[in-house]
Amino acid sequence: MKSVKRILAAALVLLSVVLLAIVSIYLLVDDATLVSHLVKRLESSSDIRVLHRGDANITRTLTPTLTVDDLVMADTGRQYRVETGSLEVQISLPRLLFGQLDIPHLWIGDTRVEIKKDESPTKQAAAPKLKPGPKLSPLPFEPVLHDIRIAKLEIIHEGGTLLLEDSHVRENRPPNRRPRQS
Repeated sequence: MKSVKRILAAALVLLSVVLLAIVSIYLLVDDATLVSHLVKRLESSSDIRVLHRGDANITRTLTPTLTVDDLVMADTGRQYRVETGSLEVQISLPRLLFGQLDIPHLWIGDTRVEIKKDESPTKQAAAPKLKPGPKLSPLPFEPVLHDIRIAKLEIIHEGGTLLLEDSHVRENRPPNRRPRQS
């Protein structure tokens, strides 16, 4: 009986040490390292490239907030490019652990989106054939957005330019869907 108690106590101590190490790493790793890891993960799972020229910070709470200044995202095929002066996104870690992507707020500064579509035969013939990159797989759950703010949005495409100023949306929940049939 004493050996079972000792094994249980040792397992509890080991689990506590592992949990403490994980929390310590999360709290002690600097923002630049953590943001560069997030960027690498995003780029490796999609066909976009991310560049942030300004500061990037992450708060270490149960609802961490990622703040990035001067962010540029573009696809590898150069079909679109998104530039924003600032991005602030907050997620709820407890809800994420229970399978729900809950985003309390998403604030986007002045943003410019360029959508390019070049179907000229000379451009296609001159362009090297690229293998399509891995696509970002759909999330197993749909995000719930509570507060979305966009300072200024400018969308540039072949047909012209669309300008949207100071937008604010609250409580964007996906409609309830029937469970998937297997």
